[in-house]
Amino acid sequence: MNESISHCLEKLLCKKIDFYNKLIHYLEEEQKCLITMDFHNLWQIATAKEKICSGIRTLREQIISTIEPEHGQLSFGTEGLLRKVPEKTMARLQNLRYMIIKQKLEIEYLRKQNMAFVEDTLRFLDDIISIIAYESTGTGGYNGKCRQTAPRPNIFFSREA
Repeated sequence: MNESISHCLEKLLCKKIDFYNKLIHYLEEEQKCLITMDFHNLWQIATAKEKICSGIRTLREQIISTIEPEHGQLSFGTEGLLRKVPEKTMARLQNLRYMIIKQKLEIEYLRKQNMAFVEDTLRFLDDIISIIAYESTGTGGYNGKCRQTAPRPNIFFSREA
């Protein structure tokens, strides 16, 4: 791999880092919107994240075509990249590789946090709806006259307002 391809690869990896930084920013904003239940901004953030992910996929294809233009292989690893670059640019690319790995870990952590928050919120809402809307889960009981009673629907729906 010659020097100009190394330089082009370095620029592409820097672009990838920028995309990941934007994605991290949007995941943090998403977390704030989830907490405040700001659904309008959540839709805008989802659209922005989709554009960023599309940009990352396009950039990935550019990196592959820069490295292996004749093969057009479908997958690559940054370790394999570094084996093909000249020694004098390897250190810079290695630093970029570590930054990308760190960003990917942070993205995964934020994604998992946001998913856990959504799942917990949905579970809470499901519990609340169950309390309000469904029949009691008991099999009935005994009244004050020692007679067995059948389970009744929730009192919320059995009373007239």
